[in-house]
Amino acid sequence: MSSKAVFVDSSILIEYYKNTQTALLDKLLDTQHIQVCISQIVVSEYLFHCLGIDGGKSPLSVKQAKSIATVLSNGNHAVFLKQFSYLQDSNLLVERVPELMSQYNLLPNDALILSLCQIHQIPAVASYDTDFKNACVGLNIALLQNVSDYNNFLKDNH
Repeated sequence: MSSKAVFVDSSILIEYYKNTQTALLDKLLDTQHIQVCISQIVVSEYLFHCLGIDGGKSPLSVKQAKSIATVLSNGNHAVFLKQFSYLQDSNLLVERVPELMSQYNLLPNDALILSLCQIHQIPAVASYDTDFKNACVGLNIALLQNVSDYNNFLKDNH
């Protein structure tokens, strides 16, 4: 994987979808020499939150009302998600995820994301989730939470 790759956490996608924080993802997607990556965890979290946002109630309530198709039709999620490179899972996750959870007090999905970054040699995570902060420092992975962080990452990896 390129040293110019960035893993995008679902928090970035969700805030972008809500149109509340768009600058960082706009910048990432606008830079041609950056590979912007996601995984199945991010797809799952993003779509789960979109069900709640567009359905106006919990995703489980949307499911129970049998209105998932109607709610999902509010956005063109497949087209949006196809803008990203998709990282495959690895058998190495079985060992690494519990270790990272224990070492950095992370929830499973956050540990999965950081494990994928390690496995695929991705040097940066874009996320609004502060749970990544200590783990990213310890794992020498850049945490990008705004355009300034991104610009510094580019400068450092030039």
